[in-house]
Amino acid sequence: MKKNLLLIAVATMALASGARAEETAGTTNVRAQDVMPKEDIQQDIDKEITNAKMRASMGSKSKFSVKSSFNYNGSTVDRPFSEVRPDYQNSFNPSRDTPDLSAVSAAVGIKYSIDSRQSLTIGTGLAIRNPLQGDLSRSEFQDPRSTKPKSVNRSEVQNPYLDYTYASKLGGMQLITDATYSFYTSDISQKQYNGFGDLTLQEIMMGDLGTSGWSAGLAFAFVLPQWNGEPQGTLRQYDFALGAYPTLEYAFNDRYSFRTVFGYFGLTRLKPKVGEDPAAPVSDTPYQSVGLGIAVTRDIYLYPNVQFVPLDVRAERTNVALSANLNVF
Repeated sequence: MKKNLLLIAVATMALASGARAEETAGTTNVRAQDVMPKEDIQQDIDKEITNAKMRASMGSKSKFSVKSSFNYNGSTVDRPFSEVRPDYQNSFNPSRDTPDLSAVSAAVGIKYSIDSRQSLTIGTGLAIRNPLQGDLSRSEFQDPRSTKPKSVNRSEVQNPYLDYTYASKLGGMQLITDATYSFYTSDISQKQYNGFGDLTLQEIMMGDLGTSGWSAGLAFAFVLPQWNGEPQGTLRQYDFALGAYPTLEYAFNDRYSFRTVFGYFGLTRLKPKVGEDPAAPVSDTPYQSVGLGIAVTRDIYLYPNVQFVPLDVRAERTNVALSANLNVF
């Protein structure tokens, strides 16, 4: 499995115009698509994908553009600018409670629009740790989680990727199909976990609930990793991870909306160590995000939110976050 490349064959759909010229004496029948530029006869995808978050996640409608997404994972609501971010999903299991550092992570790529529905993006990941604390001119800082002096890199360019996206509509349901292959280069994924890369498949769907202003949807995700060998120490690799994430939105107007995502249905199967029997998939701790969706423009979407475990809602276990889709050109 080490050097196998995973290939995805995705069928391409084409739109045909039914426009025809009437036959009259002394004239020749000419179809509109024979004389009009291709982009003029294609249906504007925004007529089908009307959800602001989904539009921004597709990227710009230009032939070539910069497609990016950012996530700021901060600390708790009572200490939002703290350096350490609690592992709120493991609040019930202190032995697995591994605090993280507040950080900005990003995926930045060059997007090529194959047509109005489908695109390819090649890019890389970025990470900036503790972006709001300390001396930002220094490339390293002391890890606040460690009782012994330990340096941590402030930033890292990591995990280049190739992404394919396809947008469509079926009945009243808006759909985005996404497939991404990432190659591991980060210290933790490559060196500590001994990882090679992963394939992530996603299906996102959203539909309006009549004219009420409410819309509901569901996102499916499946992650299949590739490993080079055993991880360091007590770290555990996984065979696969999958999840279903219901989403509910209420549009106040064209720009602002209430948004919540229910991360209640996640499964992970840990990779057995040498001599162990394969284990059954384990349910992830349910979590939920609640926030405000802001469509700044068609290509810029912000989602400031809080994340918590519904069965353990505490200020010190409720984290602040911001996700953003930014598309240029």
